[in-house]
Amino acid sequence: MNKREDEEKMKRTGDLFEDLSAELGCIYISDLRLPPYREIACQSLISGQFSGYPVSMWRDMLNYLDVESSAEVENEEQAKSTLSFI
Repeated sequence: MNKREDEEKMKRTGDLFEDLSAELGCIYISDLRLPPYREIACQSLISGQFSGYPVSMWRDMLNYLDVESSAEVENEEQAKSTLSFI
């Protein structure tokens, strides 16, 4: 993959669900909940490539991935920390 393709791949929509599913090559957003995507999704979210999304989106994503304590998350760092225990 050349630099231009990398840049195109990294374009974000501003929606964490859409961006993550596109990054992982999911056909449907609901694929994120299924193996093997769920584990890969958690690992990807912890990485630095997903940042700058509103806390509400992080809570929604944690809730969607059935992560307990999603309502207690107050910032992106807490969300990523919570995902690291999965």
